[in-house]
Amino acid sequence: MGRSSNSAGRIAFGAVALVASTLALSSTASPAAAADRGPAAAAAVRSELPREWVGTWRLASETLVDREGTVVGSLFSDPVGRLTYTARGDVWAFVGPRAHPGAATALWYTGTAILFPRSKVVVDHVEQASIAGAANTNVARRFAFAAHGRRLTLSAAVTAGTTDELSWRRVGPR
Repeated sequence: MGRSSNSAGRIAFGAVALVASTLALSSTASPAAAADRGPAAAAAVRSELPREWVGTWRLASETLVDREGTVVGSLFSDPVGRLTYTARGDVWAFVGPRAHPGAATALWYTGTAILFPRSKVVVDHVEQASIAGAANTNVARRFAFAAHGRRLTLSAAVTAGTTDELSWRRVGPR
């Protein structure tokens, strides 16, 4: 029981820190700041996403990394997740522990995406979410594609000096 409650506390703290940090990034990163003029402005900016974004992605890994690039932990023990982007800019995401993927520790949201390709930032405008207070916020993450567009890495600062990196693998053909 002790390990379970400690894990749940770490996940809850990490989830709050991740949301707070990504909201901070959205208001400080210059391209993302343009999208952070409020829900109506963010929704109005939605546009079609390039083909490389469209589809469903399966979570390959989720790690916390320090400034030196050293893995220092994870928000979830053995995480699972799915991320989907549509051509018209819709997004939905789910990440949770494999042992209890529907548990209260799982994170999910739906919304729309705005892409800033030059700065390598994607801003997801959250419309509905599992975290209270996350609706009508913007979540900004840096992105990188690899493996001929079959792997997508999204990252955001969680605390000063710590970044949460989510590596996704494309599901099905591109």
